[in-house]
Amino acid sequence: MSKVTPDDEKDEFRAPPEMVKEAEKHFRKPTKRELAQAQKYQKTLLNMLGTGARLTQEETELAVSVRNEGVYRQIHELGEPSATHNLVNCLIIQGRFEEALELSPARANEINELINARDRDDYERCDCPSQNLENTNVTSEYIVRKQWHPTKRVFCSLYRCSVCGHMNLVENLPQEIANYHAKRMDAIGKSRR
Repeated sequence: MSKVTPDDEKDEFRAPPEMVKEAEKHFRKPTKRELAQAQKYQKTLLNMLGTGARLTQEETELAVSVRNEGVYRQIHELGEPSATHNLVNCLIIQGRFEEALELSPARANEINELINARDRDDYERCDCPSQNLENTNVTSEYIVRKQWHPTKRVFCSLYRCSVCGHMNLVENLPQEIANYHAKRMDAIGKSRR
């Protein structure tokens, strides 16, 4: 039985080199200016948190993840596994997928899917067919959530195909998905009245 040294503990949370290389192929590192602008926006949201300012749900989640990141990072450094999981979630919310991948190789599939979705061309879609139900074109894609994109400094729509699992992170949804989503939200709103 080998003795665990502090160096071994540190390396336990590193992603295997082949996963890191795969992620680096798809990643354009943001410039220092882009990072500074993204951090400035995040700090602005953080300062607005708790002041009564009206933030969207996504802005609130982003501000809370920025606030909690430091705490989870300190607890993670003490070796607490639940803090590592929470820290990875904070990094994903902030769009810092590569850092999340380094901390949690166990979630490599999920994080690599997000990296690939972020790096895809906005117009790339799968070939899965839409269905026509009651004169409504129902796409196979659905919106998963709004996701912060640190390079673009905006919230983008993350959507996934329910048939093949293809994901894309786009600033502007394809018109077909946007139309179906609007009809769906309208129907939900009418049913609650």
